[in-house]
Amino acid sequence: MNAPSPYLAAIDEHGELPFPVRLSILRSLDRKAREVLAYRCAKHVEPIWVTSFPTETDPFDLLDNYFEKSRTTGLDFGAEITPLDDLENFLGEKGDSPDECFPALCAGHAAWAACHVLCHDESLENETPEEEGDLDDCGPAFYAACAFSGGMYWRSDFPGDRSKRKEFWTWYLAQLGESS
Repeated sequence: MNAPSPYLAAIDEHGELPFPVRLSILRSLDRKAREVLAYRCAKHVEPIWVTSFPTETDPFDLLDNYFEKSRTTGLDFGAEITPLDDLENFLGEKGDSPDECFPALCAGHAAWAACHVLCHDESLENETPEEEGDLDDCGPAFYAACAFSGGMYWRSDFPGDRSKRKEFWTWYLAQLGESS
């Protein structure tokens, strides 16, 4: 499926789909579509995680478990918070990994953020662009774009590849018709 052209035109010179556009897209989707999109974003960058941490599958095992539960029995956020906290701590411990693991860490955070969307969707609550806010409040698409591109466009130490970032956001937009 081709990405809707008005959204494609919004991708900026950094290869970034601006936060207000992404928020507008999320607001136009129902919860189920937001959940599917979050899951797909994280799964899209799972190979990046596996490259750096091939024997440590925790982030994506939890994501697959939560996605399956969200489609069958449903998720109870109160019951699911401990595994989410454990995953956040696990990823935090990985923060001391070598710089070349930065994209993989972003992929792990994409899985963690997607789990949050599946448990209790807060994707519409944050109205602060990532470069101005707390990175703990970012969504799975943002983390996946960072993983795919290798960085955050505003960070001089890890700016990432703008053509890869644009490729990710083009892929993301193509998912919109398939997320419902």
